Amino acid sequence: MKKTVKTQQNFPFFSALAAVLLISYLFALVIRTEFEVLNAFLIKFPLFTQHYFSASMLVVFVLLLIFDLQRFHRQKKQVKRNTNKLKKEITDVWESKKHLQNKAHTYSGHADKLKLFISDKLLEYIEYDEKFLHFKGIAAEVRHNGVISYDIVTSLLTDLLKQGESSNSAEAKKALAAMRYLWDLLDLSTADNIALHIANFLINAEEQYYQMMLEKDDGELSPAIIKADFSSIESVASALIHLVHEPDSIDMALIDAIELPLPWSFQDDQFKIRVTSKQALLGNSNHVRLILENLLKNAQHFSRKVSFKQKTDRILLSVSEGPVQGHDDSIVSYIDFQVYNRGPQILDEHKNKLFQLGYSTRRTRDHHGKGLGLFFVNEIVKGYEGQLLLENINNQADSYSIRISLNNGDVDTQIVKVIVNESRPCIDIDGADENETSQRWQYSSVIESIEISSQKMNETVRFNCEGGYKKSESYVQENTLGSVLLPPCWSLDVQPKRGGNKTHNVIFNPLDISGVRFSIKLPTAQARLEGIEPDYVDSAGQDSSSAGFISDNDELAELQRGFKAPS
Repeated sequence: MKKTVKTQQNFPFFSALAAVLLISYLFALVIRTEFEVLNAFLIKFPLFTQHYFSASMLVVFVLLLIFDLQRFHRQKKQVKRNTNKLKKEITDVWESKKHLQNKAHTYSGHADKLKLFISDKLLEYIEYDEKFLHFKGIAAEVRHNGVISYDIVTSLLTDLLKQGESSNSAEAKKALAAMRYLWDLLDLSTADNIALHIANFLINAEEQYYQMMLEKDDGELSPAIIKADFSSIESVASALIHLVHEPDSIDMALIDAIELPLPWSFQDDQFKIRVTSKQALLGNSNHVRLILENLLKNAQHFSRKVSFKQKTDRILLSVSEGPVQGHDDSIVSYIDFQVYNRGPQILDEHKNKLFQLGYSTRRTRDHHGKGLGLFFVNEIVKGYEGQLLLENINNQADSYSIRISLNNGDVDTQIVKVIVNESRPCIDIDGADENETSQRWQYSSVIESIEISSQKMNETVRFNCEGGYKKSESYVQENTLGSVLLPPCWSLDVQPKRGGNKTHNVIFNPLDISGVRFSIKLPTAQARLEGIEPDYVDSAGQDSSSAGFISDNDELAELQRGFKAPS
């Protein structure tokens, strides 16, 4: 039988009883003259009236009190040990439960694969699995009724647009686009194999695109059965319009992407976007829109989970081209969509499971992820024969040279050493007990210009303050690598000599850039038409297989950093 762990302390009975007896005795001595019976009893026992007896009782009480105090102290230590032991046991139980849950999730995934395999074989050779057929029947019924409803609504909206009523045409156009997006979501969610479904769709689009190119060379274009290609930024615009706080701030020219000047930039309080390519992609723009919406919504969710906020924090989205290849050196092989957010990094144990169906790292009180978003992203990228990469972005140490020119002709050059302490960037100041999160310089003269350079910056950055400044100004590093946006590593604040400031101040702030970056590389329509297999490389010109991580949930032997979807 297991021994019970004691977590309570006993009442000090001995000292309490002695205190009651001592108080009763002293009280009897005080009131003896008023009660004859009590006085006669004490006279009968003269020992009780002696002073040494009273002193001895007081000594006995003090000894019992000391004994109880020692016993209380020993029990307190024992209770503390037992409590810590119970806490440790509870923690071990919770860890064991989490371990069992992880094992159950792993084995349930294996069991699901085994069930699907057995179900397919039973359907093909032996007998029918009624439950499997039931869900297959539901999916077929959803697709059937979805097609009917889709045809009815789209026909109505198309007729409304043909009428040309200006009051309703804009709303009808938006409704028609939303209906087509809804149908594409339904089409993907009820497909048996999403990657194969998209691959088949791309084959049809490739044939249509090839026919369109032939007719274009002949000077005659017949009506297209399907829209075979779309601009790479068409999906960017359709995704952003539903995510930004002010949809009207997105230039509607992005949707047509005909006269859009490049590079195109956009920035608000949550996004910073840079588009340097509008190459055409084959297939359906809603598929790429679904990819971007999932990545951007995840970025919005996890960017709120940072331990501290910075006014420079933005979700970065870059749309750039891959290296130029082809027989005539004029074919862009792929388009690279990169999404970065500052938030919790992805643990190594989660990377293997991140793209599995039903797995989600969202565990909050109000929201639990369904584990569908990144699964759809992975399947769509595989269908496009593209590449999906992810990498954790870490803070880096650097040394900055800041040259401050003043109005009186003086030039002050400061060297700032930025180190990484507990994963956060901070300034290493000689002689300081603790590292600082910013550094300030004060000047009596007006600041004319500031130049900043470092060991890792490509070029020297100059800020002009000519003509004076009436209020505080902030300068943030414009950090790019080629056509790809990178998070800024520093910011400068310039404060004038007015108000509460008795001097002109320059404040240097190293910024925390730790976060996660996804990269989606998809082959262009021209590359597919020419039969060119893209050579996926990152923006630095290195093989991207060493830059990211993705797991193929069918081939465990191919777990590696960087994964190219099979063609």
